[in-house]
Amino acid sequence: SPDAIISTSQLEVLTGARSWARNATMNIKYSNNTNETRTISLDLTRSYGTDLRFRLLEKVDAALSYNHRFTERKDLRRGQVTQSAEHHDATVQGTFDYRKFRFTPKVDYSLDYGKTALGVVNQNLTVLTPSLLIKTDFQAPKGLRLPFMKQAVVFSNRIVWTTTLSYAIRKSPVVVAENNRLFSMNTVADYEAAKNLRLAFNASVQRLWHKYLQQEDYLSYTAGSTLTFQF
Repeated sequence: SPDAIISTSQLEVLTGARSWARNATMNIKYSNNTNETRTISLDLTRSYGTDLRFRLLEKVDAALSYNHRFTERKDLRRGQVTQSAEHHDATVQGTFDYRKFRFTPKVDYSLDYGKTALGVVNQNLTVLTPSLLIKTDFQAPKGLRLPFMKQAVVFSNRIVWTTTLSYAIRKSPVVVAENNRLFSMNTVADYEAAKNLRLAFNASVQRLWHKYLQQEDYLSYTAGSTLTFQF
């Protein structure tokens, strides 16, 4: 079962891309594993992948990745492949700051494809998911002097707010139930009034649209809050 990893850095120097890229690094991975039950079955798993990271135009931390995995099971008694499957996935994302906010747009892609011993396709699912992560962390400390107290009470007034938006598109010509679109939003706001007083708010919304089965459509939402006081 050989495994190999190749890593390179400063690719912008090798490729002449220093005018728009910085700190470019790439990793390439490969593995080939077999698992044999003597005279009964043989399982093969072969995978490879690559990822690239660099600083784009001194503003965006960019990352790209791709992975592929192939699996196969063979019946040694009959000398026949009983099952095979392939998985592909890719990701493109970038992170940048604007004022007090950090934005991370991202696109995920995956494909799963499988066959039975007779060559019948039993899995063919494609999922495309664009998403956006927004995060901010800021504070405005203030002091408040109360009567009969020598020292002022310090309020940290720190807010950490994280919101994630995603839209997953699933398509399959094999399984009808896998054809849908799902919008999701999750937001969490953590307010720290002082070191011993915190208040957290959270909310989420999900909306699913099915391409063929309208009875599967739904809208769900939740909201809540937590107050934490430590002595």
